[in-house]
Amino acid sequence: MREVKRKPPDLLILDPLFAYIPAGQDIYKPNVIRQLLSFLKDIAEAGETAVVIIRHLTKAKHNKAIYQGGGSMDVIGAARSAFLVCEHPNDSSTKLIVHIKHNIAVRGQTQSYEIVGEDGGGASINWLGPSDITIDDLISSEGAPRISALDEATQFLRVFLKNGPEPSTKVEKEAAARDIAPKTLERARRALGVRSKKKGKGWFLSLPDEE
Repeated sequence: MREVKRKPPDLLILDPLFAYIPAGQDIYKPNVIRQLLSFLKDIAEAGETAVVIIRHLTKAKHNKAIYQGGGSMDVIGAARSAFLVCEHPNDSSTKLIVHIKHNIAVRGQTQSYEIVGEDGGGASINWLGPSDITIDDLISSEGAPRISALDEATQFLRVFLKNGPEPSTKVEKEAAARDIAPKTLERARRALGVRSKKKGKGWFLSLPDEE
Protein backbone atom coordinates (compact mmCIF):
# COMPACT_ATOMS: atom_id res chain seq x y z
CA MET A 1 0.00 0.00 0.00
CA ARG A 2 2.89 2.39 0.65
CA GLU A 3 4.13 1.89 -2.90
CA VAL A 4 0.62 2.57 -4.22
CA LYS A 5 0.45 5.83 -2.28
CA ARG A 6 3.94 6.84 -3.45
CA LYS A 7 3.13 6.22 -7.10
CA PRO A 8 -0.66 6.08 -7.56
CA PRO A 9 -1.82 3.88 -10.47
CA ASP A 10 -4.66 4.70 -12.86
CA LEU A 11 -6.66 1.77 -11.46
CA LEU A 12 -6.58 0.07 -8.06
CA ILE A 13 -8.61 -3.11 -7.41
CA LEU A 14 -9.08 -4.59 -3.93
CA ASP A 15 -10.39 -8.15 -4.25
CA PRO A 16 -11.81 -8.70 -1.75
CA LEU A 17 -11.70 -5.53 0.32
CA PHE A 18 -11.70 -7.35 3.64
CA ALA A 19 -8.48 -9.19 2.82
CA TYR A 20 -6.80 -5.86 3.66
CA ILE A 21 -8.31 -5.73 7.14
CA PRO A 22 -6.16 -7.20 9.97
CA ALA A 23 -7.26 -10.67 11.07
CA GLY A 24 -9.60 -10.66 14.04
CA GLN A 25 -11.00 -7.19 13.32
CA ASP A 26 -14.79 -6.91 13.10
CA ILE A 27 -15.54 -5.79 9.53
CA TYR A 28 -19.02 -4.70 10.58
CA LYS A 29 -17.71 -1.96 12.88
CA PRO A 30 -17.39 1.46 11.17
CA ASN A 31 -14.17 2.41 12.99
CA VAL A 32 -12.44 -0.68 11.58
CA ILE A 33 -13.22 0.11 7.94
CA ARG A 34 -13.08 3.92 7.97
CA GLN A 35 -9.29 4.10 8.24
CA LEU A 36 -8.85 2.00 5.08
CA LEU A 37 -11.56 3.94 3.24
CA SER A 38 -9.89 7.23 4.17
CA PHE A 39 -6.57 5.91 2.85
CA LEU A 40 -8.20 4.88 -0.44
CA LYS A 41 -9.91 8.27 -0.71
CA ASP A 42 -6.53 10.02 -0.40
CA ILE A 43 -5.07 7.83 -3.16
CA ALA A 44 -8.04 8.45 -5.44
CA GLU A 45 -7.91 12.21 -5.00
CA ALA A 46 -4.13 12.64 -5.12
CA GLY A 47 -3.46 10.37 -8.09
CA GLU A 48 -6.81 10.60 -9.88
CA THR A 49 -6.97 6.87 -9.37
CA ALA A 50 -10.10 4.83 -10.03
CA VAL A 51 -10.64 2.51 -7.04
CA VAL A 52 -12.67 -0.68 -7.50
CA ILE A 53 -13.71 -2.44 -4.28
CA ILE A 54 -15.02 -6.01 -4.38
CA ARG A 55 -16.90 -7.58 -1.48
CA HIS A 56 -19.16 -10.59 -1.14
CA LEU A 57 -22.84 -10.89 -0.29
CA THR A 58 -24.10 -12.00 3.09
CA LYS A 59 -26.69 -14.65 3.97
CA ALA A 60 -28.92 -12.07 5.64
CA LYS A 61 -32.09 -11.08 3.78
CA HIS A 62 -32.65 -7.42 2.88
CA ASN A 63 -35.22 -5.59 0.81
CA LYS A 64 -32.56 -3.27 -0.64
CA ALA A 65 -29.54 -4.57 -2.54
CA ILE A 66 -27.21 -1.91 -1.13
CA TYR A 67 -27.59 -3.53 2.30
CA GLN A 68 -26.66 -6.97 1.01
CA GLY A 69 -22.88 -6.60 0.94
CA GLY A 70 -20.74 -7.90 3.78
CA GLY A 71 -19.17 -5.61 6.34
CA SER A 72 -19.89 -2.08 7.52
CA MET A 73 -22.39 0.11 5.65
CA ASP A 74 -19.58 2.67 5.41
CA VAL A 75 -18.31 0.75 2.37
CA ILE A 76 -21.40 1.29 0.23
CA GLY A 77 -21.76 4.77 1.71
CA ALA A 78 -18.34 5.78 0.39
CA ALA A 79 -18.93 4.31 -3.08
CA ARG A 80 -20.04 6.65 -5.85
CA SER A 81 -21.21 3.79 -8.04
CA ALA A 82 -22.02 0.19 -7.10
CA PHE A 83 -22.95 -2.97 -9.00
CA LEU A 84 -24.39 -6.33 -8.04
CA VAL A 85 -22.98 -9.37 -9.86
CA CYS A 86 -25.32 -12.36 -9.69
CA GLU A 87 -26.93 -15.21 -11.60
CA HIS A 88 -29.84 -14.64 -13.95
CA PRO A 89 -32.99 -15.62 -12.01
CA ASN A 90 -34.15 -17.93 -14.83
CA ASP A 91 -30.81 -19.21 -16.15
CA SER A 92 -27.94 -20.05 -13.78
CA SER A 93 -25.45 -20.18 -16.68
CA THR A 94 -26.03 -16.49 -17.41
CA LYS A 95 -24.57 -13.86 -15.08
CA LEU A 96 -25.75 -10.29 -14.60
CA ILE A 97 -24.05 -7.01 -13.70
CA VAL A 98 -26.74 -4.75 -12.23
CA HIS A 99 -26.28 -1.07 -11.37
CA ILE A 100 -27.58 -0.54 -7.81
CA LYS A 101 -26.06 2.84 -6.83
CA HIS A 102 -25.27 5.78 -9.10
CA ASN A 103 -24.30 9.08 -7.46
CA ILE A 104 -22.37 10.54 -10.38
CA ALA A 105 -24.31 9.27 -13.41
CA VAL A 106 -27.65 7.90 -14.53
CA ARG A 107 -28.38 4.25 -13.82
CA GLY A 108 -26.63 2.02 -16.35
CA GLN A 109 -28.41 -0.80 -18.15
CA THR A 110 -27.88 -4.29 -16.82
CA GLN A 111 -25.28 -6.30 -18.75
CA SER A 112 -25.19 -10.09 -19.12
CA TYR A 113 -22.38 -12.57 -19.74
CA GLU A 114 -21.47 -16.24 -19.52
CA ILE A 115 -18.33 -18.05 -18.45
CA VAL A 116 -16.97 -20.33 -21.17
CA GLY A 117 -14.61 -23.20 -20.37
CA GLU A 118 -11.44 -23.54 -22.42
CA ASP A 119 -8.96 -26.31 -23.13
CA GLY A 120 -6.46 -26.69 -20.32
CA GLY A 121 -8.93 -25.83 -17.58
CA GLY A 122 -9.05 -22.08 -18.19
CA ALA A 123 -12.12 -19.95 -18.74
CA SER A 124 -13.12 -16.78 -20.54
CA ILE A 125 -16.03 -14.35 -20.44
CA ASN A 126 -18.46 -14.16 -23.34
CA TRP A 127 -20.49 -10.94 -23.20
CA LEU A 128 -24.14 -11.48 -24.14
CA GLY A 129 -25.21 -7.85 -24.27
CA PRO A 130 -27.73 -5.67 -22.39
CA SER A 131 -30.58 -7.12 -20.34
CA ASP A 132 -33.91 -5.57 -19.37
CA ILE A 133 -33.67 -7.03 -15.85
CA THR A 134 -33.36 -4.40 -13.10
CA ILE A 135 -32.57 -4.67 -9.42
CA ASP A 136 -36.29 -4.37 -8.70
CA ASP A 137 -36.85 -7.55 -10.71
CA LEU A 138 -34.27 -9.40 -8.65
CA ILE A 139 -35.54 -8.31 -5.24
CA SER A 140 -38.37 -10.47 -3.91
CA SER A 141 -39.91 -11.31 -0.58
CA GLU A 142 -36.98 -13.65 -0.12
CA GLY A 143 -34.53 -10.76 -0.26
CA ALA A 144 -31.69 -10.06 -2.70
CA PRO A 145 -29.63 -12.78 -4.39
CA ARG A 146 -27.05 -14.10 -1.97
CA ILE A 147 -24.05 -16.39 -1.93
CA SER A 148 -24.29 -19.87 -0.48
CA ALA A 149 -23.52 -20.54 3.17
CA LEU A 150 -20.46 -22.56 2.12
CA ASP A 151 -19.09 -19.72 -0.03
CA GLU A 152 -19.53 -17.27 2.83
CA ALA A 153 -17.76 -19.61 5.27
CA THR A 154 -14.92 -20.14 2.79
CA GLN A 155 -14.48 -16.39 2.31
CA PHE A 156 -14.50 -15.89 6.09
CA LEU A 157 -11.67 -18.40 6.57
CA ARG A 158 -9.57 -16.89 3.77
CA VAL A 159 -9.80 -13.44 5.35
CA PHE A 160 -9.54 -14.47 9.00
CA LEU A 161 -6.51 -16.74 8.50
CA LYS A 162 -4.69 -14.65 5.90
CA ASN A 163 -2.14 -13.32 8.40
CA GLY A 164 -1.24 -16.69 9.86
CA PRO A 165 -2.47 -19.34 12.31
CA GLU A 166 -5.32 -18.50 14.69
CA PRO A 167 -6.63 -20.49 17.69
CA SER A 168 -9.41 -22.83 16.57
CA THR A 169 -11.62 -21.63 19.44
CA LYS A 170 -11.25 -18.03 18.22
CA VAL A 171 -12.08 -19.02 14.63
CA GLU A 172 -15.18 -20.91 15.77
CA LYS A 173 -16.33 -17.98 17.94
CA GLU A 174 -15.94 -15.45 15.11
CA ALA A 175 -17.72 -17.78 12.68
CA ALA A 176 -20.65 -18.19 15.09
CA ALA A 177 -20.90 -14.41 15.40
CA ARG A 178 -21.45 -14.31 11.63
CA ASP A 179 -24.14 -17.02 11.79
CA ILE A 180 -21.89 -19.60 10.15
CA ALA A 181 -22.97 -23.04 11.32
CA PRO A 182 -20.30 -25.42 12.70
CA LYS A 183 -21.02 -28.00 9.98
CA THR A 184 -20.70 -25.34 7.27
CA LEU A 185 -17.44 -24.11 8.79
CA GLU A 186 -16.11 -27.67 8.78
CA ARG A 187 -17.06 -28.09 5.10
CA ALA A 188 -15.28 -24.83 4.29
CA ARG A 189 -12.19 -26.00 6.17
CA ARG A 190 -12.08 -29.18 4.07
CA ALA A 191 -12.70 -27.28 0.83
CA LEU A 192 -9.79 -24.92 1.52
CA GLY A 193 -7.50 -27.58 2.98
CA VAL A 194 -7.16 -25.66 6.25
CA ARG A 195 -4.46 -27.17 8.48
CA SER A 196 -4.92 -27.92 12.18
CA LYS A 197 -1.86 -28.06 14.45
CA LYS A 198 -1.53 -28.37 18.21
CA LYS A 199 0.57 -25.74 20.00
CA GLY A 200 0.87 -26.09 23.73
CA LYS A 201 -2.56 -26.96 25.07
CA GLY A 202 -4.53 -25.56 22.15
CA TRP A 203 -5.18 -26.16 18.46
CA PHE A 204 -4.44 -23.61 15.76
CA LEU A 205 -5.83 -23.35 12.23
CA SER A 206 -3.95 -22.06 9.19
CA LEU A 207 -4.30 -21.88 5.44
CA PRO A 208 -2.35 -24.49 3.43
CA ASP A 209 0.31 -22.00 2.25
CA GLU A 210 1.12 -21.13 5.86
CA GLU A 211 2.70 -24.52 6.46
